[in-house]
Amino acid sequence: MIDCFMGSGSTGVACVQEGRNFIGIELGDQYFETASKRIQEAQDEILDDF
Repeated sequence: MIDCFMGSGSTGVACVQEGRNFIGIELGDQYFETASKRIQEAQDEILDDF
């Protein structure tokens, strides 16, 4: 999935939860940091389940 306007990262989180690959693009530093944090938390949650 490619998300050209990543925003807060909802699509990235959904991709992580569904086991899909994700590429996100975001120009705003604040949005990028928020999305990165949310996606990383989703990945950590998946790894904790194993």
